[in-house]
Amino acid sequence: MRDISDHLLMSFECQSKSGDAPVRIEYILKKESRFSKQFILPLRNLSFHFKKYKFELQNILTMIKRNLTFIAAILLSIATYAQNAIPAAQVPVSVSSAFSAKFPTAASVVWEQQQQVYFIPRFTVGATATSALIDLKGQIIHTATEMSAASLPVAATAYLHTNFSGQTATYAALIAYTGSTVTRYEVKIAGKDLIFDSNGKFISTANGLFK
Repeated sequence: MRDISDHLLMSFECQSKSGDAPVRIEYILKKESRFSKQFILPLRNLSFHFKKYKFELQNILTMIKRNLTFIAAILLSIATYAQNAIPAAQVPVSVSSAFSAKFPTAASVVWEQQQQVYFIPRFTVGATATSALIDLKGQIIHTATEMSAASLPVAATAYLHTNFSGQTATYAALIAYTGSTVTRYEVKIAGKDLIFDSNGKFISTANGLFK
């Protein structure tokens, strides 16, 4: 269907059952005719709007797909925590005492055990989510303070943008080692656990327990 001055040119093809070449039929209608106003012009507008909404629907489906990936990553993290979680009563006294001395105001504490010799309390200090890595002797190896991914160093942000375009980080934290000025950044994204140095340079992907 296309405009010709004050007329509309309509064309379509008919295919016979015998398999002969299709026959093109064309009609020229005045735009101002009653038939054009009631049927043809609305049909053309419907075609336009259908294309518009089809495009919008594709955008919506893309957003849903991205959010499902984000939700799946969160559920996977929750499942991992649940698998390693242990009751506070099973935490050795050496570990729990060291934790209480270091974080006397900790609240909402949940304990995990990994590799039989490391304990990870996840807790809050004020409104900040925090975790620690403690060995059987009660030595706190490092603490992880959760942060916004938007606050990562520029180099780390650029790395994520280049290698995980369209993905959203489910976790970001600043890692501080006990008795050291060394810091690291930890980022969980697309099911991976990435480690960056203090300047935001990518170091490695953590496989299992990050020490």
